[in-house]
Amino acid sequence: MPAASRGGSRSGARRGHTLDSRHFLPPAYGSGPDAGGPWGSGFFSRADYIEILRYAAARHIEIVPEIEMPGHARAAIKAMEARTAAGDSTFRLIDPADSSTFSSAQAYHDNVMNPALESTYAFIQRVVDDLVALHQEAGVPLRHLHMGGDEVPAGAWDHSPAIQAYLKAHGLASPNDMWYVFYGRIQQILAAHHIGLSGWEEIAVRKTMRDGQPVTIPNPEFAARGLRAYVWNNVPGGGNEDLAYRLANGGFDIVLTPVSNLYFDLAWNPNPAEKGLDWGGFVDVRKPFDFTPFAYYQDEWLDRGGRPPDPPLFEAVDWALRLLRRGAEARGRGDAARHGPDHARASATRDGTVARGPGRSSENDTAY
Repeated sequence: MPAASRGGSRSGARRGHTLDSRHFLPPAYGSGPDAGGPWGSGFFSRADYIEILRYAAARHIEIVPEIEMPGHARAAIKAMEARTAAGDSTFRLIDPADSSTFSSAQAYHDNVMNPALESTYAFIQRVVDDLVALHQEAGVPLRHLHMGGDEVPAGAWDHSPAIQAYLKAHGLASPNDMWYVFYGRIQQILAAHHIGLSGWEEIAVRKTMRDGQPVTIPNPEFAARGLRAYVWNNVPGGGNEDLAYRLANGGFDIVLTPVSNLYFDLAWNPNPAEKGLDWGGFVDVRKPFDFTPFAYYQDEWLDRGGRPPDPPLFEAVDWALRLLRRGAEARGRGDAARHGPDHARASATRDGTVARGPGRSSENDTAY
């Protein structure tokens, strides 16, 4: 992003010990204490990114860039604050008079873009334009662009004067309404390049109350816009085990990215000596290959604590799987009548509903 690289804004790409994050960010990704070290700091050059695009395209792989927003944006925010301190607020991402208090899932209190600022959209416009140009230079059109949307902490915009002025000017009732304002603007920016809006599951749902409890339900307004949702949260026992299916039934295009099988930064098992995280369970080298897209709890044997899940949790899944298996078996019987028993067995397994993991017999495979 050449236009935003002036005024010390590369500080967002460097990590080391710091108390104020003015010149670089705290250590992460194994960076260690020295901001000039070879690990955890730095960024891809234009040439690097073009090389990656061409390498992937030659192997029939599509690169889907992600721009995290409005949350998880601390690196961009700090970089643009450094640029503002140097005298140019063209791409400023926060309201300096904002007194909102919040804490992100990673315990940050300053990592959310402000959706009431035109400078926020100027920043996003510039990043999108530059990405499109890079793809054009590489000869690899940008078809999908992931625009984040996850883990925006409650209260992030409650006491921003810029937010309050926007709400008053547009007759909106709550800072929560800025969510729809923000992604409406993002969709316009992408539409100019004929790119559809994609993001994490949070952009596909809206929060409501049911029986006195907060719940998330598919947002029909966004489904009608053709939004694509990447669903990550299927932690057993977390309450969203069936979210991907509910969103699909609600009209969304869905990309399954379940933490239970595809998050490679998780530890392999609960052993304290294992490196990696454990907030979403455990993922070893086998779990990705156990993944069954149309019944992805068929091979989920442990909860996030590494224990067998509570059986009632999967009663509905068990019921659904039985229906799927009956359908597969019925199709298999029809195939057998036409082509013989070997074809029927292959058809049922290919269907993805009766296939088993290694060493699991169909007679004893009843735990979900």
